[in-house]
Amino acid sequence: MNILMLVKNFDLGGTEVHVRELTNQLYNLGHKIHVVSNTGRQVNALNKGIIHHNLKFSEFKTPFRIYQLSKLIRKYEIDIIHGHQRIPITYAALLGKLTRIPSIATVHGRLNHDIRSKFIRNMLNHIIAVAPNRLHSLAPDSTILAKSSVIYNAVKQGKLSSKTNRKPIISYVARMDRKHTNVVKNLINETLPALSQLSLNNELHVVGDGPHLQSLIQQYEALPPDNKPNVIFHGYHPNPQDIISRSILNLGVGRVAIEALSVNTPVISVNAEYCGGLINSDNYQDLKENNFVARTFDSYSSKLLTNQVIEFMQNKQATDMTIFERVRHEFSYSTMTNQIEKLYQQYG
Repeated sequence: MNILMLVKNFDLGGTEVHVRELTNQLYNLGHKIHVVSNTGRQVNALNKGIIHHNLKFSEFKTPFRIYQLSKLIRKYEIDIIHGHQRIPITYAALLGKLTRIPSIATVHGRLNHDIRSKFIRNMLNHIIAVAPNRLHSLAPDSTILAKSSVIYNAVKQGKLSSKTNRKPIISYVARMDRKHTNVVKNLINETLPALSQLSLNNELHVVGDGPHLQSLIQQYEALPPDNKPNVIFHGYHPNPQDIISRSILNLGVGRVAIEALSVNTPVISVNAEYCGGLINSDNYQDLKENNFVARTFDSYSSKLLTNQVIEFMQNKQATDMTIFERVRHEFSYSTMTNQIEKLYQQYG
């Protein structure tokens, strides 16, 4: 099949990694793939046989962009249009209607954000949600729900590290925006000092860049030398699993949590809004249905997170090994790609 993949940003983030790996997997299965996006570091990670078209997505320029993409669709005889992120999904729906080619959207965030317009929702042939909670806003008898399905995100199966190879590293992987930066500040100013008082000298490894990274580093460097915890800022990293797999504990949600569990690294589900504690066999299914965001658990607080980290370190808690095995099976790229390929075949 000739597949057109539309994604606005193609640099950092879970959506970008998802599109990169999905397109590479589909190409390996023999499909011809065209990716249209802004430029970004993920372009260099595409299989050389995948054709990338650089295009800046813009609501203001929608009519002209639709004209450009219509020409591309005719030139390369596209069979399926697949949109990711809000504006590309809008383009996919309009192009599908205009060219009479099936259009599919993957909702990585909130449905009401990624596909705001009922008009756009109705034009799409199918909607993929990466977790069941993305569809909770739809009525049970909704026509949109009837043409939607859940296909979980997948992660690359990294090398497994034994417990003996683990270092006292706590890893935090995210784009350093305002919310994530506040969590890291709390870890630096409260959690690490509390661990130190208990003679638990852990390092915090922060992976990811973003608009607030430099100010965060400057604030850390300004701390008094005798009151400065061990923090390593990696910035952008092409493969965060290298660091996660050496960590004794990972803090995160969504794709990061899945990547950590897939390499046998225990995870505390936490972001700037929710704090769910250590992922275990009791809470796994609930967290999985919410993309490992602890929406049904406690609201975030630095004190709660600090207590959860201390409890983990003091008790040397171990995540049930069956959780690691389930994640490697349920979130494998082969499972995800086969499901999406079957969906394409229904429409293509």
